Amino acid sequence: MSTQNSKKWVSIREKQCVTDFAYLKDHNADVFCTYTNEAGQKIEILEDPVYGDECSLWISFPDYEVAFLSHTYDIDDINKPNQDGTPIFINTKGVMVFRFELDDLGINK
Repeated sequence: MSTQNSKKWVSIREKQCVTDFAYLKDHNADVFCTYTNEAGQKIEILEDPVYGDECSLWISFPDYEVAFLSHTYDIDDINKPNQDGTPIFINTKGVMVFRFELDDLGINK
């Protein structure tokens, strides 16, 4: 299941692995921005606490205590609510998707 802009975005399957939320919390990761997506989920965009700007940005859903590596270094790609790059956590599947991927899952925007 591939997505558009394959050079910029990672497929849904590659994001299915929920990372250790405690890693970010225990290492006091810097939060670049916080906002709420259209699903009402609080999102935090964080810098990797060990590798800094040499690592992709982290996307955290603190209410669910999960985080995902975004595979993007540009905060402008993922920090705008209700845009195609907006992250959404699908709790029933344990995956994070970007808004434009909802069609691939058969979910209406």
